[in-house]
Amino acid sequence: MQNEADTATPPFRASLRLGFDTFLAQYPDYNDQLFPTLLRCEKTHLWGYFSSPSGRLLALFTDAPTASYTLDYEKNAQGIFTASLDLLQPGRLPARHPQGLDRLSAGEKRPGTSRFCPWGRFMALEPSNPPLPQRRFCRCCTPAAIRSPRTRRAA
Repeated sequence: MQNEADTATPPFRASLRLGFDTFLAQYPDYNDQLFPTLLRCEKTHLWGYFSSPSGRLLALFTDAPTASYTLDYEKNAQGIFTASLDLLQPGRLPARHPQGLDRLSAGEKRPGTSRFCPWGRFMALEPSNPPLPQRRFCRCCTPAAIRSPRTRRAA
């Protein structure tokens, strides 16, 4: 992004629409469709991933500060249509986000690259830490009791 004018821009929002169709209309049509599962802005970059119900993962990284992200909803629907990266965003942002990304000075150029990396299947990932110790349940909260229709009705 570059401002080639001789004056600074007023505060404005500039977004990069990622273009993934993430609207999950009906099963099983959307089983392999990617959905924005985790996006996180840091002071120096953005990271996250898209996943599908079948377990596919697509990682996203930027090498430059990204002010925020937006989930774009389908008109008159409750599903998310796609996601956008807000390269410039006026207004208040959480403290974790980079601040002051709401305008471009005269002649300012902001380089940046977004990378997508296919990451395989979610279920195929190996845990990096030892497993957590087994949790002890009381009699009414054991996994078998939780699944039991009789226990659900009593609660």
